[in-house]
Amino acid sequence: KEAVFKKGQDAIIHFNGAENLQYGSNTIMLNGIQIDLNGVQPDKEYTLKVDVDVDGVYDKIKTFVDNYNELIDKLNNKLSEKRYRDYQPLTAEQKEAMSEDDAKNWEERAQSGLLRNDDLIGKMLQNVRNGLYEKVEGIVTKYAHISDIGITTGDWKDRGKLIIDETKLKEAILEDTDGMLNLLFAPSNPEKPEESGLVN
Repeated sequence: KEAVFKKGQDAIIHFNGAENLQYGSNTIMLNGIQIDLNGVQPDKEYTLKVDVDVDGVYDKIKTFVDNYNELIDKLNNKLSEKRYRDYQPLTAEQKEAMSEDDAKNWEERAQSGLLRNDDLIGKMLQNVRNGLYEKVEGIVTKYAHISDIGITTGDWKDRGKLIIDETKLKEAILEDTDGMLNLLFAPSNPEKPEESGLVN
């Protein structure tokens, strides 16, 4: 029996405003989405609807905020940590004469407060806080500031930690995923830092 070969036809895809994207494979990667064209009919149009994984995007942003808050907390604690001036670092002889627990407790006291009111850490925290409220240039989105997507700083007693309005953030993710993600995570641009996302 003689084999019959039929020449395949390239897929023509219109995606998110881009027209006539042409693909010669049955497996297509498009903007992070894998499309497998199995059993499709030639010369027939198909429409794919891709829903945003709102919870997945939200969880990634929440993980960043939680890590950020943990760092802010640690640095603020170092800036306000009590200094025990009577506890000087132990010499080798003094350490040997003490029990292991006593030596450990002594050294913890001796190291406490070494970064109290440290100018470098204080300025860095201020720069990070200010940076989160800058405008990101060069992105197309209605979200100009981090507060537009439901992320704000808390009361003064929270000392710069971020708070998420879950409803507002999820609405922003659904309404303009790309714009919201670019506001936060647009790649760093050393030549034009104002185009870097707030996180970067």
